[in-house]
Amino acid sequence: QQTVAGKGKERQAAIALVESLDLQGTLLSADALHTQTHWAELVLDRGGEYLLIAKGNQSELRDAIALVFSQPPRPRLFPEGEAHTVDKAHGRLEVRHLRVSSELSAYLAPRWPQVAQVFQVERTITRHGKTTVEIAYGLTSLTAQEASPSQLLAFVRQHWHIENRSHWRRDVTLGEDACLV
Repeated sequence: QQTVAGKGKERQAAIALVESLDLQGTLLSADALHTQTHWAELVLDRGGEYLLIAKGNQSELRDAIALVFSQPPRPRLFPEGEAHTVDKAHGRLEVRHLRVSSELSAYLAPRWPQVAQVFQVERTITRHGKTTVEIAYGLTSLTAQEASPSQLLAFVRQHWHIENRSHWRRDVTLGEDACLV
């Protein structure tokens, strides 16, 4: 753990934490706040691998990944892998579909060190007869030999598991984000 000096200082605290760690054999996942070139370089320098989520703060990256997956799979033109999971629990049905490709690696390499794969995860959630679809994009330094599509989907799911279990409780249930003290 690392002490955070205050709101807006999370990135600096995370960098200080990573700088103090030996990440040999470790996959470090991070949400969009940490999807920064410096973060990726630091994780690699410490011996680890990264899995990062691309959102609006990296709109060019997000748009490039979205473009790769904007069309149905075309295996002869753009080889890619796929994985699916279906879970039914807590009154909802969740279907996850991951598409992964290494075709964008050369294009992203000048900015994103050792990027090996990009991915799209589509989550279709049905609860009380209402269906929602969420799409997330990301990149990883793990090669296709190091992480199959199924493994990559499991890593992404583990990332969100931490986000939902820890941060939701602290931010929403305990009201940390609403506290003005």
